Amino acid sequence: MRLAWRLALRDLRGGTRGLIIVLLCLGVGVASIAGIGSLRASLGQGLAEHSRAILGGDLALSTSLGPFPPALRDWFMARGARVSETVETRSILVAPSGRRLLAAAKAVSPNWPLLGTVTSAPAGQFPTLGQGRGLLLDPTAAQTLKLVPGDAITLGGTKLVYRGTIIDSPDSIGDSRLFGVKAFVALPALAGTPLIMPGGLVTFNLQAALAPGASVPATIAALKVKFPQAVWRVRTTGEAAPDLSRFVDQAALFMTLLGLAALLVGGIGVANGVEAWLAGRARSIATLRCLGASARMVTTVHALQLAILGIPGIGIGLAIGAVLPVLVLPILRGKLPVPDHIGLYAQPLVLAAGFGLLVGVVFAMRPLRRAAAISGAALFRAAALPGRVPWSLGAAFAELLCIAALIALAAASVPRPSLAIGFCLGSIGTLLLLRGIAWLVQRALPWLPASGNVAISLALRRLHGPGSPLPLMLMSAGAGLTVLVAVAEIRANLLAEFTSQLPSAAPSFYFIDIQPPDLPKFEAVVKSSGAAHDLHELPSLRARIVAVNGVPTADFHAEGQNGWPLRGDTGLTYAATPPPGTKLTAGTWWPADYRGPPEVSFDARIAKAWGLKLGDSLSVSVLGRRFDLRIANLRDIRWQSLQLNFLLIGTPDPFAGAPHTVIATVKADPGHEGTVLAAVTDALPGVTGIDVGQVLAALSRLLGQIGTAVSLVGLVALLAGGLVLVSAIAAERERRIAEAVVLKTLGATRAQIRLAWLTEFAVAGGIAGLAAAILGDVAAALAIRQVFHTDWQFLPGIMLLTVALSILGMIALGFVSTERALRQPAAPRLRLENGT
Repeated sequence: MRLAWRLALRDLRGGTRGLIIVLLCLGVGVASIAGIGSLRASLGQGLAEHSRAILGGDLALSTSLGPFPPALRDWFMARGARVSETVETRSILVAPSGRRLLAAAKAVSPNWPLLGTVTSAPAGQFPTLGQGRGLLLDPTAAQTLKLVPGDAITLGGTKLVYRGTIIDSPDSIGDSRLFGVKAFVALPALAGTPLIMPGGLVTFNLQAALAPGASVPATIAALKVKFPQAVWRVRTTGEAAPDLSRFVDQAALFMTLLGLAALLVGGIGVANGVEAWLAGRARSIATLRCLGASARMVTTVHALQLAILGIPGIGIGLAIGAVLPVLVLPILRGKLPVPDHIGLYAQPLVLAAGFGLLVGVVFAMRPLRRAAAISGAALFRAAALPGRVPWSLGAAFAELLCIAALIALAAASVPRPSLAIGFCLGSIGTLLLLRGIAWLVQRALPWLPASGNVAISLALRRLHGPGSPLPLMLMSAGAGLTVLVAVAEIRANLLAEFTSQLPSAAPSFYFIDIQPPDLPKFEAVVKSSGAAHDLHELPSLRARIVAVNGVPTADFHAEGQNGWPLRGDTGLTYAATPPPGTKLTAGTWWPADYRGPPEVSFDARIAKAWGLKLGDSLSVSVLGRRFDLRIANLRDIRWQSLQLNFLLIGTPDPFAGAPHTVIATVKADPGHEGTVLAAVTDALPGVTGIDVGQVLAALSRLLGQIGTAVSLVGLVALLAGGLVLVSAIAAERERRIAEAVVLKTLGATRAQIRLAWLTEFAVAGGIAGLAAAILGDVAAALAIRQVFHTDWQFLPGIMLLTVALSILGMIALGFVSTERALRQPAAPRLRLENGT
């Protein structure tokens, strides 16, 4: 080892220019993983530090089934806790001008918030909110409605007084304007109004700040003993903002995998760069072998040199990743209301370093084995790397061990190990497919008709002849382009799903909180408006699943996104006959006059994920009563259609007699949406209309922002792919110089050689672009169907653009590199080859 170190350090004095590409490829990939991991850690730490303020205390209880009993407040207060209550509802705000907005209103008790403060403009308005039925509103909404303090405003028919705007509040984390602008009102002002009625889309919340020293788990256990029949949702500080935490985790997971893809693509660049560097050192290696150096010594010397230069590349990537939160989070604060904590987080940096080291080792092993196979006799002929990699059981075992370690590290670094393992196996499969495509093309090219142009004929012959660069170029260009195509396809499909297809089929409005006695009036108003049609109605109740096949939900675990029905209350309706658009996948609908044990129609996808079948049972709590429902049939629910879809549809008996509201969808003529909304809310102020078009527009903007972030990570993969292409061309440099010398000696002109080489690059670029477009489309289709559960659309524009960019990019890089080779004079090279 001492001799190897001495040789490695002395040899590096001659320059390291050939290994710059290795340093860059490792640095780009490591920086992407380290940066994404650091961002995730910063946001996670911020959420953890603000969790009590976000939650509103140490514990928070919520339900949509009805107000909490006074005994619950008394029980908490008897244990020394401070208690506050809020009620969340949605309704229409009507300004003095007649303009309307959907509001997400929070009615708060006098002592809310228990932690933190609410800042308003003008200052000091929140503490006096309950005096004179005041209301605070989101600044943008107040500007839209052109309100000034003191204006009279109605919320769902309840008259209030606008006091000012909300500047900041403890619950601002995760605010969304998708379903209404934020509004604060005192709880007594809405008490007894139709806005707070059990059975509607209302959420009752209770926050408790425990006495100092009180144990949260012990309090929860005592709460379950005291109120054993309660089905309230209980959250602690670890679940302060579950939806937001889930979003951050899923976004980080997806982008981490993209960063890993960029690193794997860069790994090909590492292999190419190392091979090009070793090819340029073939004579030196042969000289070492003549002087008695063993194959192991050659491998050790060059592995040490790669480590000396590769580790700084990883270090540069880690440094960039560590400072990325400082650059990105100030921009992110204006887009995503998530608290952050900028700092140095060791775990994501160690993880990124581990990925970088493993990828460097895996992709450098084969070139090092080829270099070790150079014999001393090569010094007396054209010294070059052997065409084939020598096989040995030990080397194969070491390579497989490193690959297994890389897959294991990827699985351990994300919340869904199966997804990471599938991604790694898919990446390996993609590389093998690209290599297979190159093999097929090489076998097919000889069958093409001969070209009359000598240069083109030479280019095609070189692509399928011995030492063809096609496999290397196809894998180098195709890997990066495949990632980019997959990202572009996923982004375009999601945007198309919510911006082009849905609005044509979706209703214009959801009308909620319609009281059954008001239903005839509602139908008459909709009909008399003259601009509404396609009216559909269903009863609406709120239910909570409390057991699955007799297993309490607390003990029943559903993986991934399929657990959402267990995390809170869900919608339930009843119907004697299948609602319009119902598509059964199993079972039959009950008779219209069915009388018997209650049955339910359930979502087929969720049932499959939960392992449920016909005849299994679901236990639900509705308005405090428990019902055991037998699954009678399963439905294919297309949630993205935005039609009236309920997870649970029960038999009319026993639910028809329960207090409930009615939910309806209406299609309005284009340009008359405001007329329909005004007619309904004027006649029935307690009815809330949700404009589907505005929700879709806001969702489209949100998806656009997410898509932009994902595209930026995809561009990192493209940058890695560009570096890989440069490394692939560099690996061919010496061979092309030798080829140019021979062709010039045989009388070929520079123009002919240039045309042959550019044709070669254009053909390789076209094949790489087409292969990447197909593989990327397949990967995107799998992600769209399996992860996002939507229909995949083939977008030919992305495929054509990919092929065109691949051809043009390959030609441009080929032109720059070949010009250097063509400028090499033939005579000095020939003298060198002859040893004179």
